[in-house]
Amino acid sequence: MRLLLLLLTFLLAFIMVSCQPHMPPAAEIPPATSIKAMQANLAEFPEGSPPLEEFSVPAEYFEEICLALLAAEPDPEPSKWAVLGYIEITTNSGERLFFSLYTTEAFTTEDGEQHTGLAFRTSKTDYYRGGDATELARLLRQAFESQ
Repeated sequence: MRLLLLLLTFLLAFIMVSCQPHMPPAAEIPPATSIKAMQANLAEFPEGSPPLEEFSVPAEYFEEICLALLAAEPDPEPSKWAVLGYIEITTNSGERLFFSLYTTEAFTTEDGEQHTGLAFRTSKTDYYRGGDATELARLLRQAFESQ
């Protein structure tokens, strides 16, 4: 009887752990100093802004863009998001990292401004949510214009 109770307890614990949603690890965002190149494109965001075709991001923007991505946390149950664009990073070692960018819900900043949340999917198909799509779009537009 004790053995049966022990087996049932183990089985129940196994089922509970197995049913938990997959929680991806923290996003692998390389430090700016290890980035050789960064390509990006941007959809029509904010609304009314022209879309940006793929362009090379100048190196002086690498750190700020990486910091914008680091604000995101794993999202085991992503929603359907609107496409914002993408960023492709090539590291000094030749590794290529791809980030599909999305917009999420609107929020109000401490200054009372309306911004839109950021989410992204990595080339490993893990999803992350957090950060500020409005700020990232501003950085990308500024990087595009500085070329």
